[in-house]
Formats: sequence, structure tokens, C-alpha cells
Amino acid sequence: MPEITNLVFAKKVYSRIKFEQMLGRGTRLCENLFGEGEDKKEFVVFDYMRNFQFFDEHPKGREAGEVVAPVAARFIRMVQMIKCLQDANYVDVKYQNIRENLIDHVVDDVKAMGTERVEVRLELRYVERYKERKQYECLEEIHKEEIIDHLAKLVVSDEKDEAAISFDVLMYGLMLSVMTGGKNLGRLKRYVVGNANILLKECATIPDIKVRISELKELVSDHYWDVQDVLKFEETRKSLREIMKYIPAKKEKLHYSNFKDIVVFREEGRLTSLSASDFEDYRAKVNEYVEAHKTTPAINKLLHNEPISVEDYNELERIFTVELGTAEDYEMNYQDTPFGLLIRKIAKMDRTAAYAAFSTFILEERPNTEQLHFIEQVVDYVVENGYINNVLDLMKTPFDRPYKFSLIFTYEEQVKFVKIINNIKNNALVT
Repeated sequence: MPEITNLVFAKKVYSRIKFEQMLGRGTRLCENLFGEGEDKKEFVVFDYMRNFQFFDEHPKGREAGEVVAPVAARFIRMVQMIKCLQDANYVDVKYQNIRENLIDHVVDDVKAMGTERVEVRLELRYVERYKERKQYECLEEIHKEEIIDHLAKLVVSDEKDEAAISFDVLMYGLMLSVMTGGKNLGRLKRYVVGNANILLKECATIPDIKVRISELKELVSDHYWDVQDVLKFEETRKSLREIMKYIPAKKEKLHYSNFKDIVVFREEGRLTSLSASDFEDYRAKVNEYVEAHKTTPAINKLLHNEPISVEDYNELERIFTVELGTAEDYEMNYQDTPFGLLIRKIAKMDRTAAYAAFSTFILEERPNTEQLHFIEQVVDYVVENGYINNVLDLMKTPFDRPYKFSLIFTYEEQVKFVKIINNIKNNALVT
């Protein structure tokens, strides 16, 4: 909306891109906003959460944590349960029946990991090992971690009821807290009781819920939680998981306010240029141009990891600093990023071309499974980001797990590998 003159940040923002997009909401010009001839010339940012200070200290922002799919989370919980139920306190046949059922489920999940999937082939030795039921007779800690680290991410399920799967994760979490003395029992209890109360108050007329009203009432009572036992939690999980799908989606509440702010802190003189071309218009034009002109010689070369010439570089310079905007626009938005590397960031790299860069290395060195997995990680990164900026990044996340570059390659192989990484980046530069 061009009429926006105030932006209020009431929460932390960690993504630089999102922050700039949010600021961009205020940069749109608006004629006669305050009366005839009184145009919008500026806007005010109320930054209650000190986001400007955060990006001063962390110019690139901070990436969000990895999100674990519900089926993967359930798989992890089940493996942890299998390990915990080996304890002598749970040798009774009722507990061991739970353990046997968990083993059946985990083994079936592993067997369902089809080798037609590339990511499965990269972890094939773990798939082959842990699809055998005998591996779970007495699960060691190191084997538990191997299963979680290498196989949880590969789990798929034909079950479509995500609410039921999420309830499994919740109830298994309760059981694990009881067995391990975890500190999150109270938090998990609040989730369970909260869900039960919603079903009782809003969905009691649904036939599937009607027949379980007594169970739900028991679940929200203090009496139910007096004795915290794995067997009881497991019965609750099996009985109620199918009705979790009836919990209605949360409704967003509208909050209206009418109050006057008291200024407690004001900062002037910050050098933050937010012209109409900044953050929004110029970047949008650059992105649209690159997407629409991938077949032009210079951009096509960058997509396919072919070195660009001086003529190609000059043409990119003309496009970015004359056709789409000015040199100041480019510097304001992309600082000193070379034109070729910017194209790579926006347009990515063709996957076939990324694999081709490593083809000679693969033919000559005949990498093993761990090395192939590492190469696959690098290819994925290059396809998504266009290049690796610094070869030292090979020692950092996301490349440091599960195999470390310095440990799985010999020195001679490392030298060859680094040369490939540098060549990929240098093909986008002009010396």
C-alpha cells in the first residue's frame, strides 16, 4: 500500500531478505497523501525489537533452524523409545510388547526406503544394516544415533492424517520424558490437555468424539496425571490419535488499538537509504530480467558453468547499471558483488553442469559412498546458491555432517576438489 507511512516492528526478524522486504512496504511513493501537492516523502520505522542493531551486527542475518517433518519426528521418537525400553525397569511383557511394535514400525519404515531415490542410495549401507530386525535386539547408543542421523530424513509414509502423526509425536514425547526424567513433561502435558479441551468444548457432537467423551474427560482431569506411566500414555495414544483431525484450525484474532505512543528512544542521522528503487523496484527488475533472459549468451554461460569473457562482463555491466538502473542502484542493493556471481545467486546453476564439474574427479578417484555423499551435498549447494564463496566453507555447515571433508579425502584429493570449487566460482568472474 503506497499510503503506508509508519512501520512497526513488534517482533524479531532474523532473515535479511524478509527484513528488507518489510522495509520496502514503506518505500512506495504516494502523491497528494497529505493534501494537494503534499506528497509522501518519507516514512517512520518504530523498531521496538532493535532489528536495525541486529543487522548492524549480523549483516547477512541468521538462517532459521531446520524443520523436521512429522513422520521423521515420529521415527526419531520411536527409535529413542526402543532404546529406553531396554532398561530393566521395563522388562515386563506389557512394556516389551510396546517395544516389539515400535521395532516392527521402524523396520517397516526403513524397508520402505526405495533405492530408486538418490538420497537413499547415498545412505544405502545404513538402510541395509537397519532394515534387519536383529539390529534392534539390544540397541547401542551409537547405533541409535546412526539411525536418527542417517535414516530419519529418508522416512516417507502413506498415512495422510498428519494430526494423528503429530499426536503420536506428542505422546511418545510424554513417554520419553517419564522414562528419562525430561524437563519438558509439563509443556507436553499442556498441549495434550489443551487439545482434549478443544475437542470437548467445540466438537462433542461429532460421532467419533461422542464415544470417547469419557476418555477425554479423564485426560483433562488431575487424577489422570497423578500416575505418569508409559502403558497408560500408550493406551491414550492408540485410542485418541484418530480423532485429532477434528481439532479446528486456529482462528486469527483481530486486535484493535487506539492509544498514543510515548517516545522513549529516537535515533536520527542513521545512514539508511530507502529510495523507491531500493529493496523493491530495482531488485525486482533485476530478478525479472535474469529469469526472462536465461538464454542470452552471458547468462546462459553462467547457468552452465562456462567461463564468461570480457565482452560478456561489459554487457552485464551495461544491463545492471544502464538498462535496469544506475551504478548507484547496483551498489546500494548488491554492494561490490561481481555481476557474474549475482547472476549465479539469482538464476542458480544447472544441475547437470554442476555434476559435470566433478565428472573427471569421480572417474579418476572412484570415490566411496561417504565421498559420493559429500559430493552430492556440494552439488546441491552449488545448484541452489550458484557457487561456494570460500573453500574454507567446506569445513563448515552444511558440509561438516555426517562426513568431514578433511577426514574422508586424502590430501591429494582435497587439492583436486578445492581446484574444482575455485574453478566454478572463477568461471563467473573476469580477471
